[in-house]
Amino acid sequence: MEDIKQKIKELEERNAKLERRIEVVNAKLLKSEELKSDFLSNIKNEINNPMTSILGLVNQIASSPDDIEQTATNAELVYSEMYALNFQIRNIFNAAEIEAGQSFPIIANINVRALIEELVHSFHHLATKKNIDFELILEAEDSFSSDHEKLEVIMANLISNAIKFSHDGSKIRIRTHNDEESKLHIHIQDFGVGIETKNLGQIYDRFRQLDTGTRKEFGGHGLGLSIVHSLVSILDGTLDMKSVFNEGTQFEIELPLREATGVELQEDEILFSNENQEGEIF
Repeated sequence: MEDIKQKIKELEERNAKLERRIEVVNAKLLKSEELKSDFLSNIKNEINNPMTSILGLVNQIASSPDDIEQTATNAELVYSEMYALNFQIRNIFNAAEIEAGQSFPIIANINVRALIEELVHSFHHLATKKNIDFELILEAEDSFSSDHEKLEVIMANLISNAIKFSHDGSKIRIRTHNDEESKLHIHIQDFGVGIETKNLGQIYDRFRQLDTGTRKEFGGHGLGLSIVHSLVSILDGTLDMKSVFNEGTQFEIELPLREATGVELQEDEILFSNENQEGEIF
């Protein structure tokens, strides 16, 4: 009789543990669905807004083909909106490849200085809107072997974020150097809103914006930093972040030198480079 009571007690304890586990799993599933639904809602706006603008601008161009000056202005705006849309879509594609385990490094010789200078030029219009200056301290060797496209996506997202969260009239500092092991170090520092300590553990979570107020003020869909974190890992690098709330944030990337398997990409092959754009990023 005692054995039966003991077994019943053990079964009850196991059932209680299973119920607690099921509750935890259900809570995680619900949170995951909530985050994905939130992401879909955000990304719909991030895509719909430039698409609506493009359609309206193209309609204006078609309606007034003889107004050369206005047509030229509208064409530049169309290009800017397409640039913003292309940035969003590339991030979505990168996130999908990472999620599917299909993102692999393709190593080639990279002109690091040219890559950074071209990206800074591409984002110059956004920085100008907030009266933000770039301070470039590019001390690393110009030539470095890694994945050009992935490094470009990493830098584009970090520069975009730095601009987005910088205070008006501040600056963004980008510094590069090589260490004694020929590793490439890239520091990107802004002097903006920073990140509260309670949120530091969530910044690389996919689909997550830190809070509703931040999302509403700054926009975005919660992919950028998760992509940066994943791509740095794919390149066998490390990503370090330091932030002080309302004072700014610094990201440091460390990448190992890899054996090149391809040819050096030229400056005009940089994916995000363009001129005279006025569109918003994120």
